[in-house]
Amino acid sequence: MVEAEHEEFPIYLFTSEDGLDEYEYEGLVEVTGARYENESSEDRMKYKFDLQKLGLATWDEYLAIATEVEEGPEEPLTEEPEREDTSRLTRSAAFKRKVRSAYNESCAVCGSERRSPTGNPEIEASHIYPKSEGGRDVVSNGIGLCKLHHWAFDAGWFAISDDNEVIVGYSDEVPTPDGVLEFEGHKIELPSEEGKSPSELFLREHRKLHGFE
Repeated sequence: MVEAEHEEFPIYLFTSEDGLDEYEYEGLVEVTGARYENESSEDRMKYKFDLQKLGLATWDEYLAIATEVEEGPEEPLTEEPEREDTSRLTRSAAFKRKVRSAYNESCAVCGSERRSPTGNPEIEASHIYPKSEGGRDVVSNGIGLCKLHHWAFDAGWFAISDDNEVIVGYSDEVPTPDGVLEFEGHKIELPSEEGKSPSELFLREHRKLHGFE
């Protein structure tokens, strides 16, 4: 289960009450966090996992939604409201996995491949046109970034040109953060698989949103 944060395979949740030899099936879940901690009562280390129910009963349901995330068309810019409600958690989970995989679990800007002690990658799946604005969960609206560059991209400290070059933003109030300015004009690393690179539509709308054009 440690690998489930970034690998794609089914995890089914069954629950039971103490003292009862009966189990209730609660559907598919996503592992959202894993920790290796000391269990003081038994004086030994154990893995602990954070789980999110997806509201799906079968793996086939998940795969159908994941395919839409991976192969979905570039347009429209935003998600349809009814789809936002019915499959939001599953699409979000699939988006994270598909984007991180497309970028080989490394940052498209700086190339960072840092990992936690349990082996989980630092890489995050950033929406190009943000989710807060209705941005869609499709791989062409995603980019793999380390925590610093994910924050800086969302904050508008840099954008990406149609030629996939870093454009750095400036402020009269505060200095440009360390780790951003040095990449001005650099080309980002793109996915090797066709159809998974950032869409010009989403890149352009991100630039407009943050005042780059």
